[in-house]
Amino acid sequence: MLSGSYRGLVKVGASSAPGSYILPDLISDFLSKNRHIMIEFYVSDSKGVVDKVAKGELDLGVVGAKMPFSMLKYENLWWDQIHIVGGNGVDPRLNLEDLKTLPWVLREEGSGTRRLLEEALYKLGINLKELKVLMITDKNEVILDMLKKVKALSFMSSLALRKYRGIRQIKVKGFEPIEREFYLVFDEERPMPPAVRYFVEELKRRSFVEASP
Repeated sequence: MLSGSYRGLVKVGASSAPGSYILPDLISDFLSKNRHIMIEFYVSDSKGVVDKVAKGELDLGVVGAKMPFSMLKYENLWWDQIHIVGGNGVDPRLNLEDLKTLPWVLREEGSGTRRLLEEALYKLGINLKELKVLMITDKNEVILDMLKKVKALSFMSSLALRKYRGIRQIKVKGFEPIEREFYLVFDEERPMPPAVRYFVEELKRRSFVEASP
């Protein structure tokens, strides 16, 4: 079928970074060429999106972490990096011990970004429970607002840093930016309607563009 001739509803979810910084442009471009397709777009943390795909409430998701559901299939889409960032007054160069003394603004527990940071710090001998947590939020925008006013640390996708140029990356001796992938997740046992299948094809066609290492 030709572009524009598909009809139907596509229910897609995305975790915070791809849902805020990649999918909106892709969806708007897709809809401009496919006037007979409607999209329901849901943004949450990785766990929330994967749960809804597993329950059949979403046709597919784009997430930054894999969750253990045997019926779900994950396919690589985009690369990304996670950086430690600092607010007003934070020294741009720190060591690992400084991470335990400065306050932190963290994402919620279901966040794939938080999960990857937790794993990376654990390998360096730092338990997340050792950090001085000032605030926990499910919104990157809240973190950004906090860091403009508070001397604190957080962690953020390179995609967010491209959009918000005022936030500083912090160089931490012994800590390298975390490389990760964003995954397309769907239930391979549930047949995809033609409109959903076409949307997936378009995602894969654009997958090399948005976020490279």
